[in-house]
Amino acid sequence: MSDSSMPPERTPERTPEQQAQRQRLQRIYLTLILSSLAVGGVLAFILVLVLRHFGLTQSPGS
Repeated sequence: MSDSSMPPERTPERTPEQQAQRQRLQRIYLTLILSSLAVGGVLAFILVLVLRHFGLTQSPGS
């Protein structure tokens, strides 16, 4: 029996509560990604400032 003769399976429709929950989770996920990028950028900037302060960005013998 071929698969084309069988009706396609349908995914159940999401309820409004499920859609709202999914949107909340997507928003939380996006917020976590963006906040981690921002924190990483700030830490990288601070690290560069600290390295410059202690002269660790200069070549040896300078």
